Amino acid sequence: MRDAVTSLHLPVEIQGLVSSFVLEARDLYNLCLVSTAVNAYSTPILYHTIRISDDYDAWSATILSADPQSSFATMVRKLTLLCPPT
Repeated sequence: MRDAVTSLHLPVEIQGLVSSFVLEARDLYNLCLVSTAVNAYSTPILYHTIRISDDYDAWSATILSADPQSSFATMVRKLTLLCPPT
């Protein structure tokens, strides 16, 4: 039996409303994981630099936090997202 997969697509207005109540960077990071649409909206707010390397084995993007002094930035610097080619 296959697991059910739920997709959530939010209009930009609702995404803006949700992100206006975000209290911490970690909350915004979690929003990036909710769906592709929320990720596209939340990532530019949370991060100022995205470095993408084109590797034939895997596409990766190393993301740097907007606040390099925060403890959250340390975790983010170690984060590598695997992005499938579009």
